[in-house]
Amino acid sequence: MGRYSPGRLRQRLDRGFHGFRDRLFRPVLVKAVSFRWATLAISIASLMIVAGWAAGGRLAFQFFPTAEADRIFANVSFVSGTPG
Repeated sequence: MGRYSPGRLRQRLDRGFHGFRDRLFRPVLVKAVSFRWATLAISIASLMIVAGWAAGGRLAFQFFPTAEADRIFANVSFVSGTPG
C-alpha cells in the first residue's frame, strides 16, 4: 500500500484541532466530570431558564410563519420538452 502524506493545509488544521483538544476541551471536560453534580445542576438550571423563556413568550418561536395573503403566486420555468 502507498503512504499517505497530508498536505500543508491538512497539517495546519490537524495541529489546530489537537491544540484545541489538548489545551481547552480536555481540561474543561476533566473539570466537568470531577464536579459532576455542579455540572448537572447547571445543565438543569439552564434548561429550566430556557423553558421559562419559551413558556413566558420572551423567546419567540414560530415553526411556520403565517402567509400574509390567502394566495401565493410563483413563476416556474421548465426546460424545453418537459411533459405536462
